[in-house]
Amino acid sequence: YKKPMWDVLTGRRDGRVSLLSEANANIPSPLSNFSTLLQNFSSKGLGLEDLVVLS
Repeated sequence: YKKPMWDVLTGRRDGRVSLLSEANANIPSPLSNFSTLLQNFSSKGLGLEDLVVLS
């Protein structure tokens, strides 16, 4: 290869411990309606555009 190469850091940077209870508390139910999803996103400082983009 004659292209420049660089090291890429790998691994998670958001924490060292994953807990099922915390994950489930922050993931909306697949049965949630629009109003519930919007309220859930709003409680985390996210808006309608975030909901649409991430859905």
